[in-house]
Amino acid sequence: MKISIVGGNGPMGTLFKRFFEEQGHVVEPLGRKDEPHYKERLKDSDVVIITVPIAVTKEVILKVGPLIPPESLLMDMTSLKVFPVETMLRAFKGEVIGTHPLFGPSLETLSGQTIVVTRARGEKWLSWLTETFTRNNITVTLSTPQEHDRFMALTQCVRTLNTMVLSKVIRDNELNPKQLLKYATPIFKGEMWWVGRLFSQDPELYAGIQMENQMIGNVLEDYLSAGKELVDIITRKDKEEFIKLFEESADYYKEILEEAKNRSNKMIDEIVRT
Repeated sequence: MKISIVGGNGPMGTLFKRFFEEQGHVVEPLGRKDEPHYKERLKDSDVVIITVPIAVTKEVILKVGPLIPPESLLMDMTSLKVFPVETMLRAFKGEVIGTHPLFGPSLETLSGQTIVVTRARGEKWLSWLTETFTRNNITVTLSTPQEHDRFMALTQCVRTLNTMVLSKVIRDNELNPKQLLKYATPIFKGEMWWVGRLFSQDPELYAGIQMENQMIGNVLEDYLSAGKELVDIITRKDKEEFIKLFEESADYYKEILEEAKNRSNKMIDEIVRT
């Protein structure tokens, strides 16, 4: 089987090139310099994967889609799913699948990782893809594009927003990060590591994740509302209301409390040892 990866010379493309080659497939990476030759290079592709920056995903899909054999599979690995899947369905008449690897490209193996797979059109290639992943100990989360983007508005966008808010408060108070770490609890050290990890990556990627997710509007309103509510409770020194909110949250998350405490204890142990 021949698999073409558009964006295959980038970090994620390189990771999946290696993965699919290990499954015995012929994998051809295509970059921007190959664009004049897309028609010739894609005419015999069984699977075409789009893994390019969010900002150019739509443009690339519209160029590539009409060049793919109708019996083939077109899929993407974008961090968002609604607009890439809609674009693939418009640009290509064959089977379409949207995916989102929930990990970065700096891995030795995909074993133990999770990939979200969104149904779009067709069943044959969906079965092949999910079986390939599960056979290699990769957890597959089946979703719709809308459901995916709704959850990502929380698990990606709000998480990144939290880190950026913390980092801005530190900068606005002109606190030296290294000096701050001398006063940090293990948990806060972990928070600072997330700050460092975030800002060591591509800002274009995170701008796209935050600004292209069509589901983020209501989530941002809820975020601001929750922040204002908590600030108001603390400013008024309303201990009773603070405890009430705390206990309500403990009840809401009761199914994960024990596991969360055990796992976070292990994380704290690791932080303390380093």
